Amino acid sequence: MKSEKNYPAANIVLYLPLDTPGNARHFIDLLNPDTVFFIKYEYWYYYLSRLHSKNIKVYVVSAIFRPGQSFFKWYGNFFKKMLGFITHFFVQDSVSGELLLDNGLNNFTVTGDTRFDRVIEVATKSVDIPLLKKFKSDHQLFIAGSTWPSDEVLIAKSMSALIATGVRIILVPHEVQEESIRDLEQTIQKNNSDLKVIRFSKTTEEKASVAHVLIIDSVGFLSSAYQYAELAYVGGGFGKGIHNILEAAAYGIPVLFGPEYSKFKEAIDLIEKKGAFCVNTAADFSQVSTDLLRNETTRVVAGRIAREYVMENGGATSRILDAIQARKD
Repeated sequence: MKSEKNYPAANIVLYLPLDTPGNARHFIDLLNPDTVFFIKYEYWYYYLSRLHSKNIKVYVVSAIFRPGQSFFKWYGNFFKKMLGFITHFFVQDSVSGELLLDNGLNNFTVTGDTRFDRVIEVATKSVDIPLLKKFKSDHQLFIAGSTWPSDEVLIAKSMSALIATGVRIILVPHEVQEESIRDLEQTIQKNNSDLKVIRFSKTTEEKASVAHVLIIDSVGFLSSAYQYAELAYVGGGFGKGIHNILEAAAYGIPVLFGPEYSKFKEAIDLIEKKGAFCVNTAADFSQVSTDLLRNETTRVVAGRIAREYVMENGGATSRILDAIQARKD
């Protein structure tokens, strides 16, 4: 078995083989686990069926359900059958629990989302990045994380206006291959030919201090970079769905994102609470970002709402572990 990542808490980390009857049988029989955990949306029919047939306990952690999912459609019997293979669901909210009840399943506990615990931990252990401090200097800092081209075009159209107010901008694209970074640089220059744009991997603190836009073209820095920002944008909202907005919210800064967020409870909650904001167009982005950066009171209040939301929703991990332990006792 080939390990795909280094993770000190695990003996081995690897990709799950494709969900076929043969793969599921061979893989599970080889490992012969006592307990298996799947996370949130991970439902693999043949794996779950094989685990069920061998009476192996299966828990789904941070599960969340919506009425529009295939499990609950008229054609969804195949998908709904998978739910019957689960020993116990640890669901994010009461709505998910009610959907399970409506479909004859009462083997669930409302425990919340373990991602809150993770982002809280990461924020408390954030590392200092001297180059970013030098880049920010005494300016306000706007960070756009996990961006895709559609996000970057939106932001690029407002860059010069933001820079003119004394703001510095960091972009952390989702894809960091050379071609993607070159495309991003061209997008920025096309809309803002007068801005000085630098790459994290190819600059110095001295050069960073006089630049306008910094592209972080290396992985592993985003979660710590948020600590320097007054405002964040999280990408993916013009594609299949937004990336992790909780990483930024944990630092107490407002978060902006595109319109594809309906599958993300935290985004819905934070918009309702006014700790996050949806932008549908470049004009929306320009107005919302400018208003928040200019109005300190509004920005600080929104950031405090975001952080309080994260902190209030922590503790899912310990609740899940306690519940599993109680089932063993």
